Amino acid sequence: DGDRNLKRFALLALLAAPLFASAAGEALTIDYFSIKGATARELRNELNRLGPIGETGMRGDGYTHWRIAWKYDLAPRGNTCVADNIRVTLEVKMILPRWEPPPGVSSSLVGLWDRYLTALRFHEDGHYRIAIAAADEVRNTLARYRAGGDCPALEESLNSRANDILN
Repeated sequence: DGDRNLKRFALLALLAAPLFASAAGEALTIDYFSIKGATARELRNELNRLGPIGETGMRGDGYTHWRIAWKYDLAPRGNTCVADNIRVTLEVKMILPRWEPPPGVSSSLVGLWDRYLTALRFHEDGHYRIAIAAADEVRNTLARYRAGGDCPALEESLNSRANDILN
C-alpha cells in the first residue's frame, strides 16, 4: 500500500510540474551535480560532500534559488502618475543530484534512489511554486496600485510594496 501511494505521489509530481512551469512564462533552469556510489551509504556520503550550499550556508541534497525583478514605465497624467507596461520576471535555478548506477548495483538500490529523487524533486518544486506565487503577487500588486501621487512617490510606493512581498 505504501508503494502504491508513493507511485501515485510520484505520478502527481510528474504531472503537476509542467503546470507550474507554464504559469506565467517563468524561466526554470535545472542544473545537475553528479554523484557516484554502489551502496546507499556511499550515495549519502556523496550527497553530503557534493550537495549544493544554500543561502543559509548549509549543504543540502538539492537547492532551488529564485529571483524576481520588475520594471514599469512611469508617466504623468494630469495631477497623478501612472505605471504602464508592468513587467515581472522570475528566474528559478534548481540544483539536483544525478546518479548513474554502476554495473552490478542492486535493483533495490536503483528503486530506492528513484523514489528518493522523486521526493526530492517534489520538495524542490514546492520552492518553485512559492516563487511563482510571489511573482504573481508582485505582478498583481503592481497592477492594483499602478496610479497615484507624483511619479517619484509612486515609484517608491510600488517598489516598497513589491519588496514587502519578497520579504
